[in-house]
Amino acid sequence: MRLRPELLLVPVVAGAIWLVLEPRDARSSPAPELAHEQVAEAPDLGQSLLSASGPDGCTAGGTRAPLPAEELNGLTTLPLAATSRGRLVDAATLEPIPEALVVAHRNHAWTDARGRFDAGEPLDGLEELLVLNVTRSTAKHSVPRERWKRAPDGWQVPLEIGPTFRLRFQGVEVADPTSWQGRLARPERDEGWLGLRAGPPPYLRFEEPLPSSPSDAARLEFQSVDELLEGVAEAPGRLGIHEVVVVCRARAALRGRVLDGLGRPRDGIQVSDVQLGETSTETLSAFTGADGGYQLGASQPGRMRLLFSVVGETRRRELELEVPRGLTHAEDLVWDPLLPAGSIRGRLECRSGRGPIEGSLWLRALDGTGYEQSGRFKSPDPTCEFEFKRIPPGRFELSLERSRGFRWSPATLELQAPAQELVFFREDEVGSSAYTLELVDADSGALLPRGLVRSRMASSPVEDQLTGPTFELPRGVAFEWHATAAGHRLASGTERDFVERDGRFVARAVLSPGFVVWLQLSDWSRREFSWGRSHSSRGQSGGGSAYASPARLDGAEILADGVRVAVTDELGHAVLDLGAEPERIEVRLSGWRALPPFFRPREQAARSSITFLMVRE
Repeated sequence: MRLRPELLLVPVVAGAIWLVLEPRDARSSPAPELAHEQVAEAPDLGQSLLSASGPDGCTAGGTRAPLPAEELNGLTTLPLAATSRGRLVDAATLEPIPEALVVAHRNHAWTDARGRFDAGEPLDGLEELLVLNVTRSTAKHSVPRERWKRAPDGWQVPLEIGPTFRLRFQGVEVADPTSWQGRLARPERDEGWLGLRAGPPPYLRFEEPLPSSPSDAARLEFQSVDELLEGVAEAPGRLGIHEVVVVCRARAALRGRVLDGLGRPRDGIQVSDVQLGETSTETLSAFTGADGGYQLGASQPGRMRLLFSVVGETRRRELELEVPRGLTHAEDLVWDPLLPAGSIRGRLECRSGRGPIEGSLWLRALDGTGYEQSGRFKSPDPTCEFEFKRIPPGRFELSLERSRGFRWSPATLELQAPAQELVFFREDEVGSSAYTLELVDADSGALLPRGLVRSRMASSPVEDQLTGPTFELPRGVAFEWHATAAGHRLASGTERDFVERDGRFVARAVLSPGFVVWLQLSDWSRREFSWGRSHSSRGQSGGGSAYASPARLDGAEILADGVRVAVTDELGHAVLDLGAEPERIEVRLSGWRALPPFFRPREQAARSSITFLMVRE
């Protein structure tokens, strides 16, 4: 029998109609299985973690990007299991952060070159992660849980950091980038050095964004750890990753040795240096190593002055020579060691038999070297013992700072080291009186909780006593006082300003808004034996002149923002009492350079006194 072709289409059409009209039960038919999104491994430093996609959701390669979870419209997905893995990224660029330490609850882990880490314990229940070693510093960063983002292969942990500069060195071959360091150099101040990371390529990372203000224009400075080479580069951005070229050159370096008379190396000798360049003055220091060698490097060529000193000796050696760019070798310095003569010991007593007793002793060599040692003493009893150990041979002068304003007998004592059984008496039979100076803000009338008071007795015009608002002085003495507080000017007066109240003498100092700082100049060549004395803690020998700097530093002009505001006295001291805090304080003295070349009060607001080291031209 022959079938008609048109009849063959009837069952096909009927079957299609049945498939369309038959109801479907979703519960009895499994949902189509969704393929898990494959997350590509994080690229290396400098490559983005995310691929760019076009407006239609297609990636640059033409394939359609996976839909975000919130756009799957209820499609069923399995929950992600708890994980100990994560990836640390820069919050601004999503670039990986390698070589950082991530601290969880009990464990910690280092990030690899792609920012990945495995903490060895589930991260899902933690409230935060701590991150250290972002720039090989001690800074700690906390990343709270709400900032993390879950991915199939772990947690993405964004950390807000500064820029990363990928480096290409020009002019030198750098075999080991980790032997270099870099920093941000601003016109106003230099930041601390940071170690470079090996990469590749080598890079310098900052923990904070760079300043954006035009007045804070900055550049990058680099230096090899051995101080033989240096480099500079532009800082093109505040955030993100930047490719920079580091232009390198040789520094002005000096290398030498210190030996004894038998040619054996001398270890532990301090070498201090000041480099007088054409436009800069640098201070450097080093200690000789086990081979007796030392090395110093300056940024600019110039005249280098070196001081060699040994703890426990009054002797010093000086060396001066021109050091150009490159490595200069100095002649060997021969220095035989000296055995210490012994100790200087004694006793301090209160003539009244009443304590407490406290103050400072000063030991000064009389051989013209400027060698000094200081010692503090304090005891609740009316007697106290002191000792200076390992004193070098020679003659010395020992003097004492006044204790509560009382003088000592003897005031000074010349001796030959070693010396024992020395006795000093505090002449305090007359007793003391307590004085309280109330510091008041001139604008508000409120009492100021903290302040600084200096008192000076008429019988000791070169000696100040640095105290708080309450101090003690011998009963009945004439004195003058000077008081200030942070953000205020100086107020002055005498003992006649005080009135007795409840067994205590009280006065009131009204302080106007302003700025005060005590300034001291010190000869750099004598600083090795200086122990931070200021004009508030000088001894009594020779009216104070025995402890003045060997060089005459009087008559120096002190400039605040370019305006002359003070002149130093015969001891190299000056007081700046200004109506407002200056941006910059400078010192000018013919034939001398100041270190540092200027001082910015706002960077060290807590300081009430500053010292400039002066170097002869």
